[in-house]
Amino acid sequence: MQSTVELVGSLSNKQAIALLERLNQEIYEAVTYDEVERSARPEARTSLKVEPDALEELMDSESSIKAARMLLTAIARDPGLAPVVEQAWDTIRKDHRLMVVETVLAVGLVMNLTLFMSTTELEFKVGKLKLKKKAADAKLLKELLVPVTALIKKFTPGS
Repeated sequence: MQSTVELVGSLSNKQAIALLERLNQEIYEAVTYDEVERSARPEARTSLKVEPDALEELMDSESSIKAARMLLTAIARDPGLAPVVEQAWDTIRKDHRLMVVETVLAVGLVMNLTLFMSTTELEFKVGKLKLKKKAADAKLLKELLVPVTALIKKFTPGS
């Protein structure tokens, strides 16, 4: 059986973007932004501050794909979150709209999921899944927060 990390690695660029968008929707229907922000490590809250207008800025395709793959891999590696990746993939994998998905993401979506991944422990429910996200460690922050912050800053120069 394919692991969640292998599943993520096997996705096309369009599938990766669609899956990340679906995960953002499912996660933020289960937890509020305020909960995530309160639980986020201070360095993440500081790094990911942007002007509200910048949240709607679209990243270019290459940067969007890079951010999507980094975030998906980080989420898939967390044993407490892997089931939500699989559930989200099962929900969208046969969706014919995957053929018309653009390979661009909004800065706000990337920022929100990066902030989510930088939190301390969170317990929440997505559908029938009871999930427990482990606390972000220094390694995850180095692998994810630094490059994603650099990508976000590229598209929000005034922030």
